[in-house]
Amino acid sequence: MSTSASDQPPKRVILRLRCNEFEDRVESYNEAIAAYLSSVGRKFSEYQERRYVAHIQGHQDYQEGNPRASFHITLGIEAAMIRDPDWDKLPHEIYRIRRRKDDGTPVVTPLPARYLDIARSFTDRSYAWGEHRRMKEPLEARP
Repeated sequence: MSTSASDQPPKRVILRLRCNEFEDRVESYNEAIAAYLSSVGRKFSEYQERRYVAHIQGHQDYQEGNPRASFHITLGIEAAMIRDPDWDKLPHEIYRIRRRKDDGTPVVTPLPARYLDIARSFTDRSYAWGEHRRMKEPLEARP
């Protein structure tokens, strides 16, 4: 069941992914974003319509060869509805996205608040609200 934009207040959502499960490619990022949106009853087309803004923390050298290394996709949900949010009042959520071992399907699981506190220590200051960072506009597959 999908909700309309007016039913969904702006918020920041942080997706935590394992580097060894998601490639450093637009298609892989889109798959993770689509899995999250589907898990909360939203459609990927809403992201493609630019209702959400994505910030991609790309893979880093230190993550190579570390099976537990993670990276984050930070989403501004309904980002155009507000300009300069008060970070202390803006709702934040964090989810882990892992791949099933049997078929590789992404599985979305909410994470405890302690993970959110750690992630916010860099996402709040590193990623501006309502602006894409690293990738341009809605992520589109490259040739």
